[in-house]
Amino acid sequence: MPKKLDQKTLEQIYERRTPDSHKQEITDDFTLDSQKKYELGQKEHGGKLWRKPTIHFMGEEILDQWAYYHVLREQWARVEHLLGAEIQRLNKACTPIPDNLQAACNIMKTGNEAGQELAD
Repeated sequence: MPKKLDQKTLEQIYERRTPDSHKQEITDDFTLDSQKKYELGQKEHGGKLWRKPTIHFMGEEILDQWAYYHVLREQWARVEHLLGAEIQRLNKACTPIPDNLQAACNIMKTGNEAGQELAD
């Protein structure tokens, strides 16, 4: 899980980010998180993972991941709906839409603050 950063720091990271630096962030986060998870699992399950019948547990882990994915999609859709409803309410009231609200909505829909559709 990426560490929590304040908004100014996040904006600075996004402005300077390159594909290589983004790849390094992902790799660093994975390395730290997987090491922590591995050590926790060693303590929790008695160590020597390589001597455990992991195939028996894999199906349960896959199902857990699917459940998390399903719930996250529902939550994402709900947030997207709430943001859209707020923008519609502001538009009907002829009230300017705050930049941060529009940016949040754009991120939900396109993955970026500007709302630009990027090629795959």
